[in-house]
Amino acid sequence: MNQRDWNKDMERAKTEPIDAALIYWLEFAREEQEKRAEVEMINYDLRQEYQLEKERADKLEEREEQLIHYINHSIRIIDNIKFHLNLLHSTIHPAKKSGLS
Repeated sequence: MNQRDWNKDMERAKTEPIDAALIYWLEFAREEQEKRAEVEMINYDLRQEYQLEKERADKLEEREEQLIHYINHSIRIIDNIKFHLNLLHSTIHPAKKSGLS
């Protein structure tokens, strides 16, 4: 409420019975309280939504870490297989390495 409204209300309070001014301010206070309650509900909803999004993000991050671990493990297995295939190939064809074939 700005100063001009306040001044108008004060002038009205001088000419009207005190009860009317009191009723006006009680109504104003009630409206403000309703607005505040509405804002608090919105804030509560936003906090709940934020918490859910944070939990989802944490689960995705955990899943990403698991996938990275599995990929790295798979790469080690593939490298191990390649090593053993090369070893097997060199034992089957030893003459090629020594130039005797």
